[in-house]
Amino acid sequence: MYFLNIEGEEEYNLENFSNGDCFNKDWVVSSNTEKRLKNCICLLCHQVANKAMELTCEQHQDTNEPLVIGEECLKRYLQSNNDNCPTHMHEGCHFMKSKFARQQISQLLVICPRQYMLEKEEEKTRKGSIMFTNSEYLEREGDIKNESKCNRVCEFRGQIDVLEKHLRTSCLLSVISCPFKSIYNLMGKSIWICCSGISIYWNKVLSN
Repeated sequence: MYFLNIEGEEEYNLENFSNGDCFNKDWVVSSNTEKRLKNCICLLCHQVANKAMELTCEQHQDTNEPLVIGEECLKRYLQSNNDNCPTHMHEGCHFMKSKFARQQISQLLVICPRQYMLEKEEEKTRKGSIMFTNSEYLEREGDIKNESKCNRVCEFRGQIDVLEKHLRTSCLLSVISCPFKSIYNLMGKSIWICCSGISIYWNKVLSN
């Protein structure tokens, strides 16, 4: 997965789920409770499992909770580890589609990942531009979140199973090709926001 780099965290891209990668947990949690994600977290990457699989090895029959893994995570692990079980407990691995987890995950409500990325970048920029005391910071943090909601460009909020269609056909933040992005790679995130703005403009022009 790819997502934004916040305070040194690994980068993930929210849109790589179309390639089978798992869904970013922070993004999903922003619209859901942690409780709803129980039994939906990938055993390997600790994100929300995409195309959830469940380990069915005999050695795990006494396990109280299902061992859920995203399909692509499982494939990559088995290819790199001679088909040994991801639990590191034994050789060989048996698994099946987790119908319950797949249904539960497909019905989770989420906001547009591009809008989420944009809000996080704006929030990070605003936080870094001014120094606050602890009390002022907490108050300002609430203001930032409210401003982000007011300035929201893409209003999509729907189930994960219709998200790919939204990104492909109706998202106002669809990213267009930008020649400057490859030239000024270090400015990639700012240019992403710029390109998104240009895309919004042309979407409006074409719709008129």
